[in-house]
Amino acid sequence: MIFQQRIDFTPPQTANALGANFKVTNGITREFHVEAILIRLDFTSTGAIATATADGLWGVLNRVVVTVSDGATTRSVVSSSGRGLLEKAYNDFGILDQDSMAALGATAATTYHITYPIYFMTPTINDSLRELLLLPAIRYNQNIDVDLTLATQAQVDSNATPTFAISAGVTVSCIVLRRVVNVANFDTLDQDLIEITQAFAATAQDQQTIIPTPGHYVTIDLRYYTTAAARGDIITSGGSVRLQAVQVNFRRFRPTDYSTINQYKVYPNAPAQYIAGLYRINFLDDSVHGDDADFGSLLNTNVYAPTGAQVYLLQDITGGAAVQGKYVLHRILGDLDRFKAVERAKQGAAAKK
Repeated sequence: MIFQQRIDFTPPQTANALGANFKVTNGITREFHVEAILIRLDFTSTGAIATATADGLWGVLNRVVVTVSDGATTRSVVSSSGRGLLEKAYNDFGILDQDSMAALGATAATTYHITYPIYFMTPTINDSLRELLLLPAIRYNQNIDVDLTLATQAQVDSNATPTFAISAGVTVSCIVLRRVVNVANFDTLDQDLIEITQAFAATAQDQQTIIPTPGHYVTIDLRYYTTAAARGDIITSGGSVRLQAVQVNFRRFRPTDYSTINQYKVYPNAPAQYIAGLYRINFLDDSVHGDDADFGSLLNTNVYAPTGAQVYLLQDITGGAAVQGKYVLHRILGDLDRFKAVERAKQGAAAKK
């Protein structure tokens, strides 16, 4: 890495009840650029889960919104469910910490420690592109705001007589990784991570999910729910998903195609664990997980924004009362041509004429 790392943590906030909404006390301070915020939840379940929802214990952190302000604008850089953050990190790294993995699918009454990672520096991007994605906290006019919402009992245990309970509430703290950027006026790129949810009550072909523009998309994680208690493939037999804009088809696939492709990635010590209903469209590194040194393969939706054209997923879906798609979208904003080898070559050729 180019810049030295600093690590710190926020004071633990204790006795937070299920369903509570609160902010990290005093936010994340601004002394250095921020590499990552890892939100840690510690709690003891005094009652086993009778009927786990599809998100289960990973869904105890129901929602995370991270907001920054530079004096001119205030914007959310993260707006996602807790489980969405865990599944994105799982796809990024191929592994999570041992305690968090132990809570996947667990129902027993015991003590749990679950960490929800938000890495602003995408781990598969090579130095020195990776540092461009640091969160430039030193330029903000107030501390980074982290707003958290815990799940209700019913969002974890859907039984008519739920038994899931937490004694003494949930303790929350943030591990903050920073980088000491000792370069004046160091350039950074704006990005965001957002999750959108869409219900599919009816069975039909070409059901549309709009992908927001503008931006260069790094990854789209498709998170499909077959029922309130189960995850899985919701595409009809013989059906497909198509990513397209103005009748141009970028990708056509079955979710099971991506579940196969995603498992070909090379991860050291990756767990032999498969998360049902999770499918990643990866525009950065399409097959082997490694160090990427170019942004040329990202999905560029900037070209469609001026015309009002939409980028969307068309999905042939078997619908139902609780069938849902949840989409975790990671995009980089702005003009990235200077980080694309092909575009630099074009500009060089044009300059020689």
